[in-house]
Amino acid sequence: MESLTKSTVFRVSDLPNGITAQQLESVINDKLREQEKVNINFTVNLVPSPYIDGQSQVALVDFKSGTPQFLSALTKDPLGDWQIEIDETEVITFDRHFHGFTQLYSPERPVSADIIAITGLDGHAYGSWKGKGNLGRMWLRHFLSQDLPHCRTMIYGYDSRLTSHGINTIMDYGREFLEEIKQVRNTPESTQRPLFFIAHSFGGIILAHCLVKIARTFASDHPTITSLLGSTHGILLFAIPHRGLVVDDIRKMLAEDENHPRHTLLQQINMKSDLLTGQLVDFKNLIRDRKIVSFYETKQTRQLEFNTETQSWGRTGKFATTVEMDSAMLQLPDHLEDKIPLHEDHSSIVKFDSKSAQGYRSAIRNLKQFEQEAPLIISSRFMQLRPTATPSSTVPFKRDKMFVGREDILERVESIICGMSAISQHNRAALVGIGGIGKSQIAIEYSHRCREHSPETWVFWVHGGNAARFEAGYKRIAERVKLIGWEKPDTNILELVSDWLSDEANGRWIMIIDNADDAGVFLHLPNKNRDAEEHHHKHTTRYVSDFLPQTSNGSILITSRNRDAAYSLLGNYSDIISVTPMGQGDALSLLQKLAKYGIDDVIALELLEELDYIPLAIAQAAAYIGQRSPRVTVSTYLDEFRRSDTSRARLLEIDSGDDRRDSRASNSIISTWQISFEHIRQTNPRAARLLSLMSLFDRQGIPVSLLKNYYQRQFDHDKNPKSKHPLKRRRSDSNPLSQRNQRNQRSVSYPRPDSECRRESDKIETEFEDDIHVLRSYSLVADMTETTFEMHRLVQFSTKKWLEVNNRLEELKEAYIKIIDDAFPRPPYDIQKRKLCQKLFPHTVPILTYRPINDNCLEQWASVLSKTATYGVAKGHCSMGAKMAKQAVEVYKEKLGLQNLATLRPMFDLAGAYHFQGKWKEGLELMTKVLELYTELLGKDHPTRMNTLNKVARFYMDQNQLDKAEELLMEALGGAPTEFRREDPVSLDSISILASIYCQKDQLEKAENTHLQVLETIRRVLGKGNLLTASSMQQLGFVYMKQKRWNDAEKLYMESLEINRRVFGPDDRVLLENMECLGYVLSKQEQWTEAEELHRRVLEIRERELGSEHSLTLNAMDYLQVAYMGQKKYKMAGELLRKIFEIQKKTLGPGDETTLLTMFNLSSILWRQKCRDETLELLVPCVTMSIDTLGGSHPHTLARISVLNTVDQG
Repeated sequence: MESLTKSTVFRVSDLPNGITAQQLESVINDKLREQEKVNINFTVNLVPSPYIDGQSQVALVDFKSGTPQFLSALTKDPLGDWQIEIDETEVITFDRHFHGFTQLYSPERPVSADIIAITGLDGHAYGSWKGKGNLGRMWLRHFLSQDLPHCRTMIYGYDSRLTSHGINTIMDYGREFLEEIKQVRNTPESTQRPLFFIAHSFGGIILAHCLVKIARTFASDHPTITSLLGSTHGILLFAIPHRGLVVDDIRKMLAEDENHPRHTLLQQINMKSDLLTGQLVDFKNLIRDRKIVSFYETKQTRQLEFNTETQSWGRTGKFATTVEMDSAMLQLPDHLEDKIPLHEDHSSIVKFDSKSAQGYRSAIRNLKQFEQEAPLIISSRFMQLRPTATPSSTVPFKRDKMFVGREDILERVESIICGMSAISQHNRAALVGIGGIGKSQIAIEYSHRCREHSPETWVFWVHGGNAARFEAGYKRIAERVKLIGWEKPDTNILELVSDWLSDEANGRWIMIIDNADDAGVFLHLPNKNRDAEEHHHKHTTRYVSDFLPQTSNGSILITSRNRDAAYSLLGNYSDIISVTPMGQGDALSLLQKLAKYGIDDVIALELLEELDYIPLAIAQAAAYIGQRSPRVTVSTYLDEFRRSDTSRARLLEIDSGDDRRDSRASNSIISTWQISFEHIRQTNPRAARLLSLMSLFDRQGIPVSLLKNYYQRQFDHDKNPKSKHPLKRRRSDSNPLSQRNQRNQRSVSYPRPDSECRRESDKIETEFEDDIHVLRSYSLVADMTETTFEMHRLVQFSTKKWLEVNNRLEELKEAYIKIIDDAFPRPPYDIQKRKLCQKLFPHTVPILTYRPINDNCLEQWASVLSKTATYGVAKGHCSMGAKMAKQAVEVYKEKLGLQNLATLRPMFDLAGAYHFQGKWKEGLELMTKVLELYTELLGKDHPTRMNTLNKVARFYMDQNQLDKAEELLMEALGGAPTEFRREDPVSLDSISILASIYCQKDQLEKAENTHLQVLETIRRVLGKGNLLTASSMQQLGFVYMKQKRWNDAEKLYMESLEINRRVFGPDDRVLLENMECLGYVLSKQEQWTEAEELHRRVLEIRERELGSEHSLTLNAMDYLQVAYMGQKKYKMAGELLRKIFEIQKKTLGPGDETTLLTMFNLSSILWRQKCRDETLELLVPCVTMSIDTLGGSHPHTLARISVLNTVDQG
């Protein structure tokens, strides 16, 4: 049960903002005596200081079991102060008098009103409102904090003790009050904040005096004073002696001292006082349009009487009515004054023990009504007193005539900002994307559309890049809407504008916060509070974001590069709109608008693809072309852009200026993005390293697994710093012998507990996901699949240039080389290895340009190139494979010498690339050299040497040197291949090549028999599903094709296709060759539909993997057009032949026989379509060039002349 002991509340002032309640409790405990620590209980509650200096706070300390000894002096001298040093510079002050203003609790934001309570004569600023029950509740503090949480409630104390020797008159008390209130309502916002007064007894007299005096002030007086009456909305008057009160007992108390200074005051407040009578008339006339509630007492109060035993005065005398009903009421009509009787005496009329008390129920009902009504009434009242402004815009950019597209985004913004509900509500949307993607341009266009469609709506533009620019934006708003006092240096501009925006009477507004990239900007204190940031108290802090109102009359559109920053301002992801690169059509329209002269759409589309369809890059290119035209065109710009990384960087770094963008923003796409890179590097270095690493991959299909492997190595290094750094390079392990030695020398490692491994794995996973989230939030990377990421082409390029500028590129190149070298498998390839190679190969292509400066890393670079060259050549990427192999050979020759297995592997692949490219002479010379070296190193019978011999034989065969090839193979096989004494795969390959030579010599029966024996042996030794089985089937199928045994060939190709499909990926060279052969066989059997389907799939892959101009792609086109012709799809066949013809003219020349053959076939299709003129346009020059190239008597020339005569006559 609660103690009935009366508690005493002390006020502690001058508390620094940094001090906590626990720290103050510690200070008090240090002052208590040992016994007091046991007997005295106390609570500490920190509250904001109402004096808006931002430097201190106040504590209310409630001693529930008596006053401690160190404060006993304040019991004897209630008007005194007691100070305590808490350190060398800080002093805090205890008092019981509560003079001046004391705030009772921290209001929630936004603050709706101020409540000021003024106590009566001989009352106590705090104690007068405190209930008499066992809990001693102080209703202004304990009840209003719950029922009116948005109100700032303060009590006002003054020297009201009758026994003091104060000489104060009503005028003096009024002046003191007005001087104090200037310090608690001293900002533009607070001076116009709704104000409710609660007055008891003589406190009401002081209040009336002040309001009457204020009504006579001039507009040039102090703004707090001049606005006080205008901001006053409602007053609760408890037993106010408007016509004076009974003071006979007080006079008796003071009778012993005829010269006591309080006699003057008693004369002023006595019944029928002339001063009060005059003041009452003025007060009634003044407040007729305010809300007045008058409470009067219906219970008498004991008068003061002297106690001879205690020798003190106390209320033990007769009962009397202190303030009569007529005196307690203003006697205004009932609709102007609410008159409420309370069955309490003069003291208890303002003491409520619970919320159910009659007086409290009436008081809170009226106060809540005040709070609901006041904002609109007060704002309207001040609106009449200040200059008005017509809704307009502070957007600093004119409407962009070049703006195109983005309608889907603008519609989405409109649907969010305006909302789908008929009820007006606050909405927020955010445009998020990488720099230069066009977010601000969309926002500018939206702002102009808003003003166009809704001229009664304010549109405000605020830059959110930093707190200073944000505040400058608010200052422009204050100036535009003509807020009073906005230009004064001590004005809290954020609070002033925020309050204006929160006032629905000011109409609808839309705010655009541009470049809100850093969430930290909005979690800072504004400039006025910046100095106190280190010592702020949680109840008094208002961050920049707190000045963005959420009232229903306004909406906010945000542009940001950072999705997380946008979320912090929106509170949800659903209203974040991703701004991606422009669509092809919109991008082309933009370039056409920006260009001064007409442009070729085909060339323009190529340029736009290079620029990733990013608006800033497009504008940058258009500005460069426009400034230098006609010498520079879209075509010459594209050529320069593609020439080299250096020229590309130079073009992307040029800042040509753009009045459509912020004057402080760069118009260079590289500079724009490097702002994001730098911010990430400063705030999250680990994420910056991840971005740097990802920029070295191919931009699409970046594997999550490789990135996590990098994190694992970083983790291992951090855990064991003495180990080799993850970026340091080891010697090449290309030599199998060195690999074996490494395994033998590897130290013994002991397994770690599973729990430890899981913790490490979880840590790595968490760090990786956190970092990738940062990059995704900035739109620098995006999910491609669940296991891969992708980046914009220009983002990658700009990141690498940024690394280069910061001298980090070489370090990251070395790390990247190690990652790929560790991950890329060596032959032979099983199904899983092939899949992995297929996934990783695009990421090995950039490595060709990453030759490390560090000499120790060269071998590992060569290792990557060697492995990827092997796979690349096997896949048909012969040009790229040749470049890789050539670089690997150069490094290995320098580092290891020519007679080393590591050197010979890329030499072998390079020769193989030459073979596929038809470079017979270079390929044969190199493969012969490799054969000689393998013979020296491994001996004649080693499988690697024998496999190389087979390759040399193929070179001879493909150059039609069949006898030389046969002689070489017979020598290798011991002269008796048909006896099949050797059944190893290499020997079987030798025999298969030999069979192909027989086929080429038209010894078809011998070729068939040999192939059948090889196939039977392979099936028996290696199994039916082996790759060599499929290869052998294809070779035999070719023999059947020469024999025109189409059905037998079809069966073999179908069976081999099933095997190859299980092993190879859908775009593998072996599989595609198999499909092509099957399609050819089907065409020969006039199964055109099936053939068309196969050839179309082959062509799609060839074009995607090799490009349109590759010879294999042209062959695929030719096979497909034959299938079209067989179905009489002449138009489709003609389109394909036209494409082949244009490519061959460009690559082979118009007079090449291959080009002429295509030209002739195309003319034949046009003739079939009865296009005579078009046929002649092709056929005439075809015949002319055939005569020049082949001669007039060549069969091809004669056939073409014959067709020309037929067409000419027809």
